[in-house]
Amino acid sequence: MISGPREWTWRDSGNHGLLVRSFNILSRGLGYANRRFVPDQLMERAACKTGLDDFGEPGFREGLELVCRSFSADRQLTGLGQLFGRQMITGTLMNRLQVIDWCKTHPEVEQEVIRQPWAITGLIRTGTTLSSALFDLDARVRTPLAWEVDSPVPPPLLTTRHSDPRIAQSARQLALLNKLAPPMQAIHPMEACYPQECVVLTQLDFHSILFQAVSMAPEYMDWYTSSKKFSAYRLHKKILQMWQSAIPTIHWGSKAPNHMHGIDALMETYPDARVVWCHRDPLVCIPSVLSLSATFLKPFTRRLDAQQLGEIVNRHWLAGVQNMMAYDQSQTDRSWCHHLYYQDLVSDPAMTLRKAYQHFDDEVDELHERKIRMWVQQRPQGVFGVHKYSLGDFGFDAASLREQYADYIDRYQVPVECRA
Repeated sequence: MISGPREWTWRDSGNHGLLVRSFNILSRGLGYANRRFVPDQLMERAACKTGLDDFGEPGFREGLELVCRSFSADRQLTGLGQLFGRQMITGTLMNRLQVIDWCKTHPEVEQEVIRQPWAITGLIRTGTTLSSALFDLDARVRTPLAWEVDSPVPPPLLTTRHSDPRIAQSARQLALLNKLAPPMQAIHPMEACYPQECVVLTQLDFHSILFQAVSMAPEYMDWYTSSKKFSAYRLHKKILQMWQSAIPTIHWGSKAPNHMHGIDALMETYPDARVVWCHRDPLVCIPSVLSLSATFLKPFTRRLDAQQLGEIVNRHWLAGVQNMMAYDQSQTDRSWCHHLYYQDLVSDPAMTLRKAYQHFDDEVDELHERKIRMWVQQRPQGVFGVHKYSLGDFGFDAASLREQYADYIDRYQVPVECRA
C-alpha cells in the first residue's frame, strides 16, 4: 500500500530520548538548569574565545541584557535549553566582535555601495521563503546563505564560496536541529547553502526573533517588537559591505518577515530598497507561525504553555503588520513597495516575479525565468512532508483573530482562505 507524505505537527518536536533526558536530569541535580545568564560574563567569554574586545556601538547591550534576563526568568528551561541558550548568546557576541574587527582593520569595506537591494517581508508563511529562493536564481542577485550568516567572518571568497569548510560546520548544526525538532524539515526547510533570513544578521545587534527559539522570553519579545532598530540595520549594512568587498555583487536579496517591525530603519539604511510585501490570510499564517515557534521551543522546555505562546507570538506579528501599514500610509508615493499575493506566487511563480520586477522598472530575463520554472519543478511543495496545525492548539477563536486583522485584510484585499 502506497502512503502519502508524512504529516508533522509541533508535538512531534523535542528529542527527549534517553541521552537528552539523562542530561536534563543531571543538569537539574547539579543546579545547572537554573543558572543565571549574566551579560558581562558572556561578553568576557566571547572576548576570550576571539581575542577581541571591541563590540562596536554600545546600544546592543540593552537587547543583550533583556535576552539574559528573560532566559534567566524561564523556570521551564531545561539543561539542554541552558546549554543552547549560552552557546547562542556567546556565538552571537563572537560574530559581532569579528565583524567589528574585520571592518575596522579593512576600512576599504566602507567604500562598497549597496544598490537597490531586494527586501522581502510580510507575515511568516506568506511565501517569503519561496520568493527569496526565486529572487536568488537571478544571476544579478545574491542572497546570504545559511552558512555565511552562521559564520560571517572572514568574508566568503569567490574562489571557495562552494567549498568553504564552514559549509560542513553549518550542515552539522542544521542536522542536529532537525534531529531535535524533526518537523522542521516540513515546516521550514533549512540547508547550509540555502538562502537565509536577515534575522540572523540583526541578531548580532540583539534584535532578532531567533532568541525565542530557546525560550518564550516574553519580556525580551515585547521590547524587541517595539524597539528602534536603526543600529541593527547599520550593522546589517556593514556585513553586506564586508561580504561584497570579497565577492562583487550587483543586487542583494534580503528576506525577513521581521523587516515589518523595522521598516523605517531598513528604508533609512537602504533608501533605494525594492521592498516586496507578501500577503496571505492571517488565519492561515498565525497558526502556522505558532506551530513553527512551538517546534523550535519544545526541545528546550520542560512544559510548553501553548496558550501563552499564542498570546506572545500573535501580539508580535499583529504589531508588525500594523507598523507596516502605518509606514505605508505615511508614504506620499504609494508605489514605494510591491504587493505580492501568496496564491499568485504558488499558481504562477514566474509571472508573479515578473510583475515584481516590472514594478521597479526591471525585468526577469529568459535565463532567470527558466531557472524559476525548473526550481519549482525540482522542489515541489510537501517534498519533506506535510505541516499540520490548528488555531485551537493555541487557544484562539477564529472569529476574534479575524477581527484583529480585519483592517489589514480589507485594506490590501487579502484573499480569505480560512473561513471563521
